[in-house]
Amino acid sequence: MHDGSAGSQVPSNPQQICKLPNCGQKFSQLGNLRTHERRHAGIKPFKCSTCEKRFTQRGNVRAHEMTHKGLKPYHCKLEGCGKDFSQLGNLKVGSKLKLTSNKVQFVRGC
Repeated sequence: MHDGSAGSQVPSNPQQICKLPNCGQKFSQLGNLRTHERRHAGIKPFKCSTCEKRFTQRGNVRAHEMTHKGLKPYHCKLEGCGKDFSQLGNLKVGSKLKLTSNKVQFVRGC
């Protein structure tokens, strides 16, 4: 595993490759490789301030913390649905997305 020191620079090669055995996944950004390596190592440095559940990415803990606050900013726009969700991904689960002329449309209920 890489040392992740603060002074590390992005190599001149635009492809960052995981060097762990049986992986070899490629990334365009060094930060994404670092997050990937944390997953391999089981390192979860970001902790929920309410339940202390841990995450590999800061954005994931922020999204999780919304569940404790009862915030549900994502609303299903399908007629007759009316469901609200705390995370965008949960809105998409169970809904088939259709891409037409660069717009996302829900074609089945959540």
